[in-house]
Amino acid sequence: MTAAEVQALIDEIPCDLCNSPPGLAMYMVAAALADLANGEDVPMTTQELITQSNCIQCLVPPGMLPYFMIAALRNISGSGGGSGGAGSVGSGSPEGVVTATPGTIYADTSASPAVHLWVKESGVGNTGWNQQT
Repeated sequence: MTAAEVQALIDEIPCDLCNSPPGLAMYMVAAALADLANGEDVPMTTQELITQSNCIQCLVPPGMLPYFMIAALRNISGSGGGSGGAGSVGSGSPEGVVTATPGTIYADTSASPAVHLWVKESGVGNTGWNQQT
């Protein structure tokens, strides 16, 4: 990567991204990586990314954040995205709906402000999800 390519990325940073809450940047990165690992697009609005990162912040302790990000990167590079492995956020149970690999974390935000955590414990495809208590 050249200095010009780095500068081009810096120039593309939207102003509202700089107004995100202090200390949330790494969780925003984790949320974006989880989206990519699950074959989804990274949100184009800062507010949507903040909402996703708040869910990640509730589910992933700070000490585990780097490992969560590594798991997402492994899933992105190993499969091209779309097969799970890191985590995702949605509304409702993932059972029979969300395709992922065992070990994937899913946050159900349908009972907001409470978040229900699911872990894909077994199987292939969209079954094998267990809600954590």
